[in-house]
Amino acid sequence: MMDVSTNPAEWSDDFVAQDPAGAAARAATELGVVVCLKGHVTHIASKDSDGLTEFAVTSPTTWLATAGTGDVLAGIMGAVIATNEPASARELARCAAAAVFVHGRAASIASAGGPIAALDVAEAVPAAVREVLSA
Repeated sequence: MMDVSTNPAEWSDDFVAQDPAGAAARAATELGVVVCLKGHVTHIASKDSDGLTEFAVTSPTTWLATAGTGDVLAGIMGAVIATNEPASARELARCAAAAVFVHGRAASIASAGGPIAALDVAEAVPAAVREVLSA
C-alpha cells in the first residue's frame, strides 16, 4: 500500500480542478494507491477488492495554505499510520482522513483566526489530538 499526497497545482490534468473528488478516485483506481488530494476540502480515495473508499474533509481554516504545512500533515499521517498499522487500502484511507482532520484542528487551534506558520501547526498537534480523543 502507498499513500500519495498532493495538491491540484502538482497535477497537470484539467479534470483535477473541475472534479477533485473524481480525480482522486480515478487516480486511486488507476494507480492502486491511496490518494490525498489537498485543498480547502481534502479528498481521500482508495480502491481495493472491497471497492472504492472516499472521504472529504473540510478544513476549518484557510490559513493552511502556507509553506511547510503539507510537511506537518505528512508527519501526522505517518504517525497515525504507524500507530494503527492499517492492513488494507480502506483502513489506510481512514488513517489519512483522520490525519487530515487532526491537521485541520491543529491549524484552527494555532491560528486563532489569523495567519500561521507550519511550526505553529506542528506545536498545536498535541492539543488537537487531545481534543479528538476526548470527543
